[in-house]
Amino acid sequence: MLNNALPLLASLATGSAAEPPSSPDAPDFAPDLGFLDAFVSGSLLELTIFLPFLLITALALWRSSARERQVIREEMAGEIGRTVSAGEYQEIHTDHILRTRRIDPMRPRAAYAMSAPVR
Repeated sequence: MLNNALPLLASLATGSAAEPPSSPDAPDFAPDLGFLDAFVSGSLLELTIFLPFLLITALALWRSSARERQVIREEMAGEIGRTVSAGEYQEIHTDHILRTRRIDPMRPRAAYAMSAPVR
C-alpha cells in the first residue's frame, strides 16, 4: 500500500510547496544521483517497506516450528515402548529449532528402512 501511495504523496508535497510540477523533458527533472547513491537509497526504501513483513514471516515460522515440535513431543509421549524407544523419545524431547534429530548411523539397516522409498 505504501509503495503505491508514494507517487501520490510526492505529488501532494510538490503541490503544497506552490511550485509548478516539472515536466519529464526538463533538464532538472532527474535528480543528480550516481549509481551508488541511487542503489543505496532504493535499497533503503525497499528495506523500510518490506522489513516489517519479513519480521512477521520470521516470527510466524519460528512459532510454527516451536508448536510443531511441541505437538510431536506430546503425541510421541504415549508411544514410548510401542513405536519409539525411551532413548529415541529422549532425542525427540531434546530437539531444538536448528538442531534436528538424526537417524542413528550405528544402525544402518534401521536407517535405510526409515529413509527408503515406499514401494
